Amino acid sequence: LKPVNYVSNIKLVFIPKDALKTNSETFRNWFHSAISCGKIISLPDYLKNPAHYHTLHYSHEVDSITLGDPSRKFKLKGDS
Repeated sequence: LKPVNYVSNIKLVFIPKDALKTNSETFRNWFHSAISCGKIISLPDYLKNPAHYHTLHYSHEVDSITLGDPSRKFKLKGDS
């Protein structure tokens, strides 16, 4: 198995309930639908059983660590 860089594909979003611009029933329906479709993971579900969501191999061996190139120039969105 090839090691996976989880850092590049993780997005966490925390929204206070009082900041939602919809009623709680509509949000609850969307939330449960998105979970059942596999689009999002419920944080409480993840914390109860994180192993269920860790399906890809990740290696912490020194020989599988790739260091960044300090001379690499990154392009920002909109740069050509």
